[in-house]
Amino acid sequence: MNCNIVTKKIYDFLEGSVSHDLHEAIENHLKECESCRSIYEEEKALEELIKASLSVEDIEFKSSRAEIMKSIDKDRYGKGFGKKLIFHFKKYNKQYLASVACLALFISMSPLVKNKSNVKVKMAAEDSSRNADMQKSFNMKNIEVKEMALDTTAFFSEQVQFSKEEVKDEKSINFNTPWVESPNKTLSASIEGRGPYGGEEGIATVVIKDSTNKKTWKYSLIPGEKQITPKYIQWLDDENLFVIIGFPFGTISRGGNLYLLNVPTDKNYIIYETGDDKKEVTSLQKINREGMIDLKLELNVYEDDEFNKSHKETVTLENFKVIFDK
Repeated sequence: MNCNIVTKKIYDFLEGSVSHDLHEAIENHLKECESCRSIYEEEKALEELIKASLSVEDIEFKSSRAEIMKSIDKDRYGKGFGKKLIFHFKKYNKQYLASVACLALFISMSPLVKNKSNVKVKMAAEDSSRNADMQKSFNMKNIEVKEMALDTTAFFSEQVQFSKEEVKDEKSINFNTPWVESPNKTLSASIEGRGPYGGEEGIATVVIKDSTNKKTWKYSLIPGEKQITPKYIQWLDDENLFVIIGFPFGTISRGGNLYLLNVPTDKNYIIYETGDDKKEVTSLQKINREGMIDLKLELNVYEDDEFNKSHKETVTLENFKVIFDK
């Protein structure tokens, strides 16, 4: 995910009209990119101001920023004027939207003046109720757990191992995620077979390029009792690659268990196993803290047997250090 895509999709992201996979990709990018996060916060504040201004009792405003852009007749302005109009609107959208907000605020003053005291009491009660609901929702939807991980033993996984083969033609690699470089940039890794965001269903492989010997290797999971696939990768250091491995099809396809692939030995080790099909690690963040490393894992947790309703949990493995059992 690059900044150009994020800035183009920021309005759709705010409107909640992007796909789940694209939403997660943009959300992860905003956590890491200060420039894009600044743009997002500015646009979010403006959006909230407009929505608050248009929220007038007995008056319904059906137009929004996204609907205005969609309503432009592209056939009518297909010879260039439409593009200029869209460009002009995008360039000066803050001025236009601010004017609309002011106008709506002015209109809203009329009913407020007529019954000022009652409206204030009603608004205060609604705000209090809304804040309580938001706090309750926050407490339910975001659960954080911290676990100590001093001298973590990485156990060799007997059931989940990779087979390795050399890739003769690098052009044959397609439908893959962006390449992720190791800290010293000698190795780079990608997941092939699940699309640019790694969210498509299907069996995938891990591909690793070695810039030192100019070779590329494909790591395929050895078939076992269950069908599983790599879904997410991130380098721990110059030799070890975190891999989230889970189910390739169906509802439970957002994440899985966390493994560590030791590239020099081609051995795969289990790092964090949820122990429950309703829980799955979806991503991780490596945090450097005073010479130590913390791993912040984001989990998707299903709340019902039909796997329809879910919430997010955060598990932090503090002072993470790997010791291989063999």
